[in-house]
Amino acid sequence: MTKKEKRKLDTEIWQMLWPIVLLTLVQKLGSAFEGVLVSVNHAEELAIISICSPYITLINTVSYGLGIAINSMTGQLVGRGLWEKCHRRAVRFVMRLLLGAGFVMSVIAILLLMQAFRSAPQLRPAGFLYMLPYLFGSPVMLLFNALISGMRGFKDSRTGMYMTCMIIPVQLFLSWFFYTSFGLPALGYGMLLARTAGCVYGVCHYKRKFMPENTGDGSLPEGFAGDFLRLAVPVSLSKMIGPAAHTLLNGLLLSIGSVYVGVNGLGGRLEGFFYLPAMAMGSVAITLTAQHKEDGDTTALIRRLCVWSVTPTLFMIILAGSLAGPAWSMLTPDEALRAAGVEYWRICLPAYLFIALEMTITGILQARGCGMPALVITLIRLWCIQLPAAWLSVRYGFGASGIWMGFLLSNIVSLAVSVCWLMIKRKGERS
Repeated sequence: MTKKEKRKLDTEIWQMLWPIVLLTLVQKLGSAFEGVLVSVNHAEELAIISICSPYITLINTVSYGLGIAINSMTGQLVGRGLWEKCHRRAVRFVMRLLLGAGFVMSVIAILLLMQAFRSAPQLRPAGFLYMLPYLFGSPVMLLFNALISGMRGFKDSRTGMYMTCMIIPVQLFLSWFFYTSFGLPALGYGMLLARTAGCVYGVCHYKRKFMPENTGDGSLPEGFAGDFLRLAVPVSLSKMIGPAAHTLLNGLLLSIGSVYVGVNGLGGRLEGFFYLPAMAMGSVAITLTAQHKEDGDTTALIRRLCVWSVTPTLFMIILAGSLAGPAWSMLTPDEALRAAGVEYWRICLPAYLFIALEMTITGILQARGCGMPALVITLIRLWCIQLPAAWLSVRYGFGASGIWMGFLLSNIVSLAVSVCWLMIKRKGERS
């Protein structure tokens, strides 16, 4: 790759990367607002949110898997020059899938909520009223994320950023207004109204910019629907199996001492910050790899994507490691918690380098239509390494340090698995 080609590719990556980073930061602000708003008032309302949040996460998880598939398949259609020929059929397929997935997720959530509230029947009426905008609004939630993912398939990450930056302030205001005026059951309508407005804007922009008139009713590529589902389903499942494993890990930490659960909780608040470059580069990797899939040798592209993922992550962990003591002093006045937090960062911070590379390589595989690696790697990382390592640490007295070493080791192994998977995939494509 010449210097000119490298600069061109770096510019392409940067133009996609910074809007995704900003979008993710704004989303995290919005997702944290409800808990902060309710936490200053009523313990019963916090309990309702705690019971209901896994089922909202279920909808978001399905949305994530569909978004990955939409990004990848759109990028492939654009890269192969097929978008103008069949875009209307592709959009109709995705819309039917979103409506069906939204209905199925809402039914599943209702059935699980009925079971969840059996132990607290006095909270059931308020809980179901709180969940109504999420249950009936699930197609809107799915459509909003699908629009952002679909536009990324055209290397347009700015419009998704604009949509998010426009609706989050509206959502925060409406959520505050409905909650203070009508109580907890009205809280979710701020999200629903704001996302509906975002969908209206997104649909109008998408139709105007990405759907040429008088074309697009041609047949989809053979196997399109199957390839789409083979990508979306494993990616969604990979996000579903994580919470159960983390619950068990917290139980093992609690058996050592509550201070370590506190460290895990406080560290988790900052975890998204260390994940941010990797998450953003994962989306960039999907789009660029999908569009350049037919170009032949993509070795240079893969190398640049990995460099862009690792470089900011390395900077952040060096900065965090050098300021670990002052940072944890700001997070907590508890001396034991502060000392444990510094030790936690000392062991775990290097893991984010391996996470950054693994998420980028997984994104490259997803762009090639492989959703299974995300599920297999998550199973290996959490259920085959982290949980056994945590149990052994508790059983043989290695303490929290052993559990955190398991976190580091699991991410090294998951990176090795993803690299091997990519090498096998590329070798198969060449032959």
